[in-house]
Amino acid sequence: MDFNPSTWGTVGQWASAVITGSAFFATFYVIRRDAKVRLFAQARQVAYYIQKKKRSLYEIDEGEDPIHDFTVINLSAEPIYDVMQVSDSNGSVGLLEFRAVLLPNDQHVFQGADYSRTALPILSFRDNSGAVWARSISGKLHRTGTRKDWFGRRPPRDFNPDVIL
Repeated sequence: MDFNPSTWGTVGQWASAVITGSAFFATFYVIRRDAKVRLFAQARQVAYYIQKKKRSLYEIDEGEDPIHDFTVINLSAEPIYDVMQVSDSNGSVGLLEFRAVLLPNDQHVFQGADYSRTALPILSFRDNSGAVWARSISGKLHRTGTRKDWFGRRPPRDFNPDVIL
């Protein structure tokens, strides 16, 4: 086989081609990584946590299960939409409470939701760019796609809302 430089090119030409190709793939990787960071930016600023509800001294305790409030706070600079508290138990997703819009730096308390330790409520919301997200009490954040997808299937196996209260 003839390795004539006029046919195959010189070592410098090959090196420049490899470096150019590597730079292209590195640029593509950085652009994809930054797009993913921007995608998660607003969703990460939505907090969802549980608080034990304070009872009156005169309130009758009708059971052993404590009463809890679930609070969502929008810490981002943009509103979030379709804020829902859903419960996933026995393979079916049920709506517990709904709020259409949560403005920046605003909070909403889902009052004394009934739940069991095996099916803690999950927060579902749509960010300003239209992406639908689900957040568990333990802090896991997962992009669910569209609202139709969310009610059509269960959350992924790695999305476990287990938390010790």
